[in-house]
Amino acid sequence: MKLAFMTSAKRAVQRAVAGNDDSYMSGGQIVGTIGARVRDWVRGVVRNASCGRGIAGRSPVNVHFGCGPHDDPRFVNVDKRALPHVHIVSGSFRLDRFFDRGSIDMIYASHVVEHFSFGKTHELLDHWRSMLKPGGIVRLSVPDFDKLVATYEATGRSVEAIQGYLLGGQDYPGNFHYAIFTRESLGLQLTKAGFMDIRAWSPEAISPRWPEDQSRDAAISLNLEARRPVQA
Repeated sequence: MKLAFMTSAKRAVQRAVAGNDDSYMSGGQIVGTIGARVRDWVRGVVRNASCGRGIAGRSPVNVHFGCGPHDDPRFVNVDKRALPHVHIVSGSFRLDRFFDRGSIDMIYASHVVEHFSFGKTHELLDHWRSMLKPGGIVRLSVPDFDKLVATYEATGRSVEAIQGYLLGGQDYPGNFHYAIFTRESLGLQLTKAGFMDIRAWSPEAISPRWPEDQSRDAAISLNLEARRPVQA
């Protein structure tokens, strides 16, 4: 246990000095960054150790993966940052550390999947399918590359109009994009991962109390959901 703890702590420090722009930091800034990220890591360890108290007995089990600042009591909140309302602190898309396979009713992720390498998209979706109950739903919102291209052209080919949506805000560690999606490409990925009944969705049609996140921005978002087959 001690060895695992020390190894995990070492990795937290390594991640703290491996950001995309650390080469431009002063020594003091690097020390401050290490302190902040290790502090978040410690908070995450403590939070995850007690996460069962926050999610035990929930029905249905709806997971908001990458919830960010959105705190909706209908969801088990999962995020990389140890925000006060986050039940599970994790930067990994794997959920089997916290839930049994086949135990989740819905996984919702808004503008999150693109934060993982495009080479990992199939693994991510395949894993999430395995975590859902038969008939469970994955509900996704991602930046729509076709819409971004249209915006780029409509704004006189303005890079500034789309670069945040295309590349991520890049204002904190992890807020970088590594994948792009169109309706066709994301639908194909969902099919390859074993999902069925792939269809568009809108927050307004789901619930008037749906989280006020980027899934509501129809000008830039691609919203698709799909179902795990009942006979998996």
